[in-house]
Order: sequence, then C-alpha cells, then structure tokens
Amino acid sequence: MLLAISRPASATECSSQNAELRRFRLLLSRGGHDGDVSDALLESGASLFDLLLGPVEDCLASAERLLIVPDGDLYSLPFAALPVSANRPVRYLIEEHPVHLVQSLRILAELADRPRAETPLQFAGFGTTASGDSA
Repeated sequence: MLLAISRPASATECSSQNAELRRFRLLLSRGGHDGDVSDALLESGASLFDLLLGPVEDCLASAERLLIVPDGDLYSLPFAALPVSANRPVRYLIEEHPVHLVQSLRILAELADRPRAETPLQFAGFGTTASGDSA
C-alpha cells in the first residue's frame, strides 16, 4: 500500500495540524518516567493519528506495511511513534505495521529500479541510552 499524506484543505486545518504537530513533538521530547506515557502525549498523538491517518484507517487494517511520503512539517513527525488510539494499553503505529518514509515518489521509483545488492547490508546505529550516555 502506498500512502501519501496531502496538505490540509484549509488554512484553519493547516494551522490546527501544525499546532498539534508542535505539541506532540514537544511532549515526545520531554519523555516519560520509566516508560510512562503521559495522558497529554497520548491524546496529542492520537489526535494526529486521527487527523492524518483516520481518513484511511479502514485501508490500514489490510495493509502489510505503510509507505508514507510526508510533506512540509510532516517530515518532522515520527509517524511510527503515533499511538493508534488514546486508549490504554498504548499501541503505536509501528506495532501495527512496518512504517517506511520516503522523501518523494521520484526517489521511490529510482530505488525500485536499482538492482538489489547480493551481499548482506550492514548497519551502524548511533544514539543515547535511556540514562543519556552515548551508545
């Protein structure tokens, strides 16, 4: 399934979406204690899920994976971290489907045309631990 999220139809919708996006990212950056998810973060994420993916939620049930082509400020949204509802226990979009983001449909087409590597891919990851130490 290919899912491309378009811009809101009106300036009011755009403003509302951007405000909710900023709120969600702020709450997400604050984190929780011992994995606890605040009610505000859960409500904000669920609201974004409803705004962005709610219109196609019926299609999501049968999707093996999600390929999302975000636009504008949506590039900064961690789609995989969106809760699928405001209910507890919390279930995130990444727990329902593998989530892939691509910068444009053109890049997707170019990647699809590339021959696959015959050698195993290698990965190096960098980040911080829960205690804040570099890993």
